[in-house]
Amino acid sequence: MATAISGIVVAQAVQILASILKDREFGAGAAGNANRLRAWMHDRLTGRASEALQDVEILPSEDNLADLRKQLARQIDAEPNLSAELQELLPTGESAETARLVGRAMEIGNIKTGAFKSEGG
Repeated sequence: MATAISGIVVAQAVQILASILKDREFGAGAAGNANRLRAWMHDRLTGRASEALQDVEILPSEDNLADLRKQLARQIDAEPNLSAELQELLPTGESAETARLVGRAMEIGNIKTGAFKSEGG
């Protein structure tokens, strides 16, 4: 089961990917980080997670983004070292706090549906 931290990491990573695909503007440094994240996903995701990534790149709809979050979380469950790798690619500071809060809100919704389980529950 995905931990609360990996749920936040997954939510933040997919949020950044969605921003890239929806052509939102980034500063030069943020764009480089976003592109590294996208390259990491292409390199490291396998199976259903890789298929979900391809679906998101074709059509970054809410359904496809939700599926990518779910599949990425499942792959992290199977390969916990990916969580640390992914976390290294994510922004820190104020933008990370915003993403953490968004991720937490998403996680709460996913806990209700059973997609994520917190460490205590």
